[in-house]
Amino acid sequence: MQVILIKSVRKLGRVGTKVDVSNGYGRNYLIPQKLAIRATNSNIEKFATLQKELEVKNLENKKIAENMAKILDGKHFDFIVQSAADGRLFGSISLKMIALKVSDLLKIKLNYSNILLDHPIKSNGVYNIEIVLHADVSASIIVVVSKTESEARDALIDFKELGIAKEKTSNT
Repeated sequence: MQVILIKSVRKLGRVGTKVDVSNGYGRNYLIPQKLAIRATNSNIEKFATLQKELEVKNLENKKIAENMAKILDGKHFDFIVQSAADGRLFGSISLKMIALKVSDLLKIKLNYSNILLDHPIKSNGVYNIEIVLHADVSASIIVVVSKTESEARDALIDFKELGIAKEKTSNT
């Protein structure tokens, strides 16, 4: 199935791109989520008139995302959780938990799919995590996971002095 993207989709394309996707992906996800329209002759003509309007809206969204990235870049978020003596958590820090903390700072609802994390965090430490705010804009945050606030503060100080995270879990 050929579709025209109305919004930029990660790993698929930008606004206005005509792409081939599987029938199910197009019918069940892209079209209902208003991310794409079918690439029929009439839709191609309609899209030509809508394209400038969508590009202007995309530029506005990009500027908003750039402002949010300035706020977020380099910020740290502490998660104080119970853990075993060896540092393994009794549970995990999920994408949704991170999204909630970031949303509180930005005062907007951030979708957890915007956070690039291979797997949930299951041990104490300092983690670099990338957040995609727009197709062209992303920010890097620091997540500190520890038993107590003092351990979190010490881990953050060590991280800033050494300049590297214990474990990098972002998709790059």
